[in-house]
Amino acid sequence: MKKIEKSILGISIFLIFLLGGCSKPIAIINGEKITQKEFHKELEKRFGKQMIEDIILEKLIFQSAKKENIKVSPKEIEEKINEMKNNPQFEMLLKMQNLTLKDIENRITLMFTLRKLISKSISQQEKEAFFNAHKDQLEEVKASHILVKTLKEAVDILNKLNKGENFASLAKRYSIDPGSKNSNGELGYFNRSRMDPKFSEAAFKLEVSQISSPIKTSFGYHIIKCEGKKKTSEELKDKIEDAAITQEQTKNYIEKLRKNAQIKTNL
Repeated sequence: MKKIEKSILGISIFLIFLLGGCSKPIAIINGEKITQKEFHKELEKRFGKQMIEDIILEKLIFQSAKKENIKVSPKEIEEKINEMKNNPQFEMLLKMQNLTLKDIENRITLMFTLRKLISKSISQQEKEAFFNAHKDQLEEVKASHILVKTLKEAVDILNKLNKGENFASLAKRYSIDPGSKNSNGELGYFNRSRMDPKFSEAAFKLEVSQISSPIKTSFGYHIIKCEGKKKTSEELKDKIEDAAITQEQTKNYIEKLRKNAQIKTNL
C-alpha cells in the first residue's frame, strides 16, 4: 500500500506543469531559452508513462467505489490528517513535495477508498481469524502521562493526585515531555509496540481511569493514567481491515481492476 501511496502522491507537482499553458521560458542560460515545449517534452519522456498509469489507477479505484457504493467520510479524513499533523516534519514534507493540505486530503481519500474496496473482498471469517491471531498487537490503550526526572518528583505528584488534584493540570505544570505537556499529558491511542516496553506494559495493565505508580524508563519517571481501551474486534474494526490487507492482496486487486477495464492510451 505504501508503494502505491508514494507513487500516487508524487504526480501532483508534475501535473501542475503539464497542464500549464504559459509561454514564458522555463529558464534562460547565457541568453539561450529552455521553452515550455522542451520542458513538457522532457517531463513526458521521463515521467509520462508512470503518471498516466497513476491517473488510470485513480480513475479505476473511484469508478469501482461508485459501483460498490463505497465512500470515505469527512471524519475519517480529518482523523488521519490530525494524526499526520502530530509528525513534527509534516509541514516541511508538504513544502518539499509542493503539496497543499487539499492535495493530501485527496490522496488520503484515494488510499482509504482502495483500502475499503480490498477489505470488502476479505470475508468476515478471515478478518475474525486475523484478529484472533494478532489480538495482542492490535489492542490499543488511550493514556495520558506526567513525565519527570526523579522518583521523588513522581512520588510528590502521585500524592497530589491521591489528594484529588487534577491530572491534566499537574501534567501542564510538571511534565517535561514537550510532545504532550501542552495537551494535558494526552498521548491518544497506541498499541503495545509504539511505546517504550516498560511504559506499554504498565499502561495496558491499567483499568480505565486508573493511575499507575511511578514507572521508570530511559526518559525518566512516568505517572500514567488510562483514558480508554479498544479490545474487541468491533472497536478495532478499522485497524483489523488495514492490517489484514497484504501487499499481495493489493497487487492482485489492482491487477483485477485493470484486467476488467477497457483502457486505451495514446502515449
